[in-house]
Amino acid sequence: MKKLLLVTFIILLQSYGILFGQTESATGNIKGTLTWQYNKYVGTKPDVDALVYVIKEFQEDIRQYKTRANGYGNYEINDIPVGNYFVVLISFNTTQNPKEGIYWGKLGASLSDKQKEHLRNMGLGDWKYKIIEIKIKENKTVDVSHDFGNTYY
Repeated sequence: MKKLLLVTFIILLQSYGILFGQTESATGNIKGTLTWQYNKYVGTKPDVDALVYVIKEFQEDIRQYKTRANGYGNYEINDIPVGNYFVVLISFNTTQNPKEGIYWGKLGASLSDKQKEHLRNMGLGDWKYKIIEIKIKENKTVDVSHDFGNTYY
């Protein structure tokens, strides 16, 4: 009987994350400012409507954590479970050199062909983009800001 109670107690502790110091509800946040260079006279402008994806490795729905930059180029996504992620930033104000193609890096290994196609359809490869690895920590906010520079065309 004592063994049964001990096993039950350990299972309860594990299910609530107490035994290993983690809880399933542990979350963090990401925020940032996205900009681009209009020209040498006007200078830096907010990258309004730039697209932001936060993608966990082998995540089925890559649109789960997605947003757009506001009129000031700012974005924020809250309550993301702790863990390692890739942030994909896509600017719709700056085009990239079409000869450059898409460099998936480590993200490519964790995406299906269908997910890669979705990102291509959203403009990855036509517009300037940036892929950044981050770690979301409990009750912390990661700042991922980026300036896309000048447009290719």
